Amino acid sequence: MLGDQPDVLSDLDSLLRSQGAEIVEQSPDAEEFSDDLGRRTDVIFVEAVGYGGHRWKERIHDVRRRLPGARVVLVARGPGKALDAPAALEGADGLVHYPIQPRELVAVLTRLFPAVQFPPARSHVSGGYAGRRRFF
Repeated sequence: MLGDQPDVLSDLDSLLRSQGAEIVEQSPDAEEFSDDLGRRTDVIFVEAVGYGGHRWKERIHDVRRRLPGARVVLVARGPGKALDAPAALEGADGLVHYPIQPRELVAVLTRLFPAVQFPPARSHVSGGYAGRRRFF
């Protein structure tokens, strides 16, 4: 997870861990992510709540450069779809809003990983995987 807002990162971390996800790293800067090429990272969450203006765009570009194979999900504050188009234009694969609702998160992950069967009743993020998935 990439961001500098402890409440956002903590809530996302708790939600993902409660659903069986493996959180590999949290950092305010993409440059701090390790370059372990043997590690498979499925999703990197970029927290845009604390990055004023367009700084979140820089974060997405940094992530794409450092880990080009990972999916990127932008976490933005507030309801609405105002950032959907800009986030997609900047390279985000998905967008969830803070406070994060499990159904919204599962919907985004289901769209990103269509072969994975997420049990909707439990909103279980990792249930369809053969093993644990790695999230930033």
